[in-house]
Amino acid sequence: MIKTIIKRLLRHRLSLMIILAPLVAILIMGLYVLFMVSTETQTNISDIQSAYHYGFDTQAKNEIQTAISIANNYYQQEQKGLLTQEVAQKQAAEDIRNLRYGVNGYFFVDDTSGNNVVDLGTSQEGHNRFNVQDANGRYFIQEMIKNGSNPQGGYTNYSFPKPNDPNGPSYTKRSYSLLFKPWNWVIGTGNYFDDINQEMSGPITRLNESVVQTYKSVGIIAFLVLLISVLIAWVMNRKIQRDLYICDKQAKSLAEGNLQDLSLTAKGEFNGLSHSIDEARQALSVIITNISDTAFQVSSSSEEMYASSSQSAQANNQIAASIMGVSDTIQTQLTLIQEIADQMRDVAQDTECASTEAVSMSNQASESQKTAEQGSNIIQKTVQQMQVIRESVDSTAQVIQVLGERSQAIGEINNTISGISEQTNLLALNAAIEAARAGEHGRGFSVVAEEVRKLADQSRDAASKIAEIILEIQEKAQQAVVTMQNSTHEVSQGVVDAEESGKAFYEIAQQVQSISNIVKGVKESLDRAGGSAHRVAQSTQDMLHQNQVIADESQSISAAVEQQTASSQEMTNISEALATMSMTLMTKVKEFRL
Repeated sequence: MIKTIIKRLLRHRLSLMIILAPLVAILIMGLYVLFMVSTETQTNISDIQSAYHYGFDTQAKNEIQTAISIANNYYQQEQKGLLTQEVAQKQAAEDIRNLRYGVNGYFFVDDTSGNNVVDLGTSQEGHNRFNVQDANGRYFIQEMIKNGSNPQGGYTNYSFPKPNDPNGPSYTKRSYSLLFKPWNWVIGTGNYFDDINQEMSGPITRLNESVVQTYKSVGIIAFLVLLISVLIAWVMNRKIQRDLYICDKQAKSLAEGNLQDLSLTAKGEFNGLSHSIDEARQALSVIITNISDTAFQVSSSSEEMYASSSQSAQANNQIAASIMGVSDTIQTQLTLIQEIADQMRDVAQDTECASTEAVSMSNQASESQKTAEQGSNIIQKTVQQMQVIRESVDSTAQVIQVLGERSQAIGEINNTISGISEQTNLLALNAAIEAARAGEHGRGFSVVAEEVRKLADQSRDAASKIAEIILEIQEKAQQAVVTMQNSTHEVSQGVVDAEESGKAFYEIAQQVQSISNIVKGVKESLDRAGGSAHRVAQSTQDMLHQNQVIADESQSISAAVEQQTASSQEMTNISEALATMSMTLMTKVKEFRL
């Protein structure tokens, strides 16, 4: 039973291949569609979750603004003096406590110190819960106060029991809080995540049902496509099997050596194959006919080849004897050319040594020229620097001259100061005399006169010291002027000497340049002579090489002639074998039915 099934499967393997291609395509497309639907579903679920969470966050933020408005209303009444702060805060807390939104939405209030103000009227009101922790150990009151103190408020996630079961389990909750600065109240409200998930369950369930329906539709379509593919494969298989039978019959007839026309041609896709087999039959028929004719010609040619190969062997023996004589003559020429090459190599080496010495002399001359040029440049720079020094010395002498003139003016001013101090001293003396005459009433004036006299003495002493300093400056300035004049003369003489040295260095550089040019000319002549010697030596080597090549070729030709002689003998043997093979080929060709 199993063998029968296997035979049928093998017989219809083409049908299986035709079915397998669309099946794989359908499978890939189905998996791709399922993947895309699954990805799109997850994206839609994420969008729904984001939309609901965003909606709840926005609602909580908007509701907090309502509570802030209530607190601000009572704060304004407090500011107008209509209510005291205590009464205003109490009434605001009562209104916020009773404020509701949605199904379970309520508000709670804590101040920035953690004291609870509003919490649905529970026992928590009036107590400090700054350090209260949720089920996960989080200080959620501190976080709400911190987040609510931001300018835009903030959101806080924590765990907290539901209002209808304060002692029950804690649920994850997300609250929004905002600070009311006038009273330092942090007002907050929030939503439980399980309430949000419950509201999202409806849209998500409908989305999942839509996905399941899509999966069913894809499965039905895939099944229908597969069924249609099987039907198409069955029809195509019957047609292909019929055409393959015709092509198989043509090929078997050709393999048996029957080159006659069978008048069978496949249709459809195998029409080209059937025609190709028939064309191959016709071409093979022509080839067999040509082979038969060629075999007859080969048999005739082999006899002629036998006679020609015998004559060729005799001619090759004569050529070998002539080539041996040529080889001996070439060996004698090789010996003479080798002696000429050795002599020319010695000439080239001597020329290279002379050229090397000329190069060394040229380099030394170039170095001397560079040194002379550097010395000339240094002398020129020295002349320029000495010119600058001379100008600086002249300027310094002028400055010192002006300094002496200014010191004389200062001396005149100092003389004036000395005169003024003498007059002041005289006036102070007269004032002291008058104060003594006045007795008790002139005592204060006497003190002032004494101080004026001391100042006059100090001025006189200072003027005397200044006069001494000015005199010393004038003497030093005069000495500096004389020194500068001497330096100017020495610098001028140095400039003249440096210019003469520069001219001498320039003449040396010109002479070194002439020597360098002569050495370069000698070097060029030696280079040309060396080049000629090298070329002669190279030509000799080339002649030697070419004669050696000729000698080698002569030996190669001799060997080739010997080989050709052997080949001629072999050709004789081959021609005999070829005649035998041509007769056998003609016998085989007769087996085909043309």
